[in-house]
Amino acid sequence: MFSRWFGGGAIAETTGSQNPVPSIALVPDSGNISPDGALQISAVWSCIDRRASTIASLPFFAYTTKNGQRELARNTRLYSLLHESPNSRMTPYEFWRAMMLNHDLRGNAYARIDRDGRGEALALWPMPADQVEVEVLGDGSMVYKYQLGSDIAVLSEQNVLHLKNLGNGTVGLSKLEFMRSTTDEAAKAQGTASKVFGTGGKPTGVLMIDKVLSPEQRKNIKDSFAG
Repeated sequence: MFSRWFGGGAIAETTGSQNPVPSIALVPDSGNISPDGALQISAVWSCIDRRASTIASLPFFAYTTKNGQRELARNTRLYSLLHESPNSRMTPYEFWRAMMLNHDLRGNAYARIDRDGRGEALALWPMPADQVEVEVLGDGSMVYKYQLGSDIAVLSEQNVLHLKNLGNGTVGLSKLEFMRSTTDEAAKAQGTASKVFGTGGKPTGVLMIDKVLSPEQRKNIKDSFAG
């Protein structure tokens, strides 16, 4: 009864592992398009690239409040992380492009926060969304399980930067899974077009004639369809 009143599936909230994918398929038997497959669709690549590049090019700052006035916190580690170097391997532009790629394809972007002994953030490291499992514990707190190879790291929510797309507030919904029928249709259309143009645009079929042809007539018809 409660599920009928308040809904379920995409908007449901549960404890345990979160599953941000549709509970039912709008179009049965539609193929599962992975991020690698989706990015081979030109429209998907263009949209992801444009959004990620635009957001990554925006300046990110940290501020402090002094005497009721907001000031740039240029001398803080957080300012350096957001504006200059999130980690030893990436520029801010590269970091935010990676985050937005995950956000726009999977609905969630995760970054591990490395801290010093005082709890101050030292580095931000993106974690691929497909390698992160979000779990809500019985007391309402969250943990993030990050799998890298055969190793699994369990991180508290204080040590993870989590950007969520449209969802229930706990996790974002996986865009690729919810758009599966659309991306599957686009992939099939692209595959069909590739086959048609690969044969010179000539459809296959059977030619039927209601009389016996001479060898010369058969050769002329064959040459005509082969040209």
